[in-house]
Amino acid sequence: MGTASLGAGVGIERVLTEHLKAVAMFEYNATGGVYLKLKFFMHKIGQSISLPILLSPEITTTAVMAGLVFPMAVGYALKKFILDPRKRRARQR
Repeated sequence: MGTASLGAGVGIERVLTEHLKAVAMFEYNATGGVYLKLKFFMHKIGQSISLPILLSPEITTTAVMAGLVFPMAVGYALKKFILDPRKRRARQR
């Protein structure tokens, strides 16, 4: 017999190169706690890597706020400091 759990999640998906896609996902549920999941899909070789990071075994306000703010900050920094300059350099060529 299985167990039932109530939870939710939010995430962002970004194509980094034509062969690499990254996903940052924040999930929480009543029985599992608060997780940050990072996934990388490598299309060329057909492989994916998943890194679940347990932020807290219980749902706390601090863990939920850290789990929401951290992926947004990483996504913004990745876009602002890596992806946008790369696009600008490609357009200048």
